[in-house]
Amino acid sequence: KKSKNKLWITKGIVKSIKVKEKLYRKLKDNPTPFNEKTFKNYKNTLNKLIKKAKEKYYNDLFDCDKTNKKLWQEINTILNKNNN
Repeated sequence: KKSKNKLWITKGIVKSIKVKEKLYRKLKDNPTPFNEKTFKNYKNTLNKLIKKAKEKYYNDLFDCDKTNKKLWQEINTILNKNNN
């Protein structure tokens, strides 16, 4: 829904986010220490995975596009700047 400009989000990451949401709902319905630990571990692992995927995407993107115009177009896209 909100990932229009987030091309680094893969199908696997989307599935993992859905699992995290289910674990969060389970934690809120039944707040036990086990559910809390399970949710926190999954959330932390997912955040690390997202950070690595984002880093890899941008490293690959900037390694491929060495031309000045394309580089600045991508930087403006990341910064959400409009081209007037």
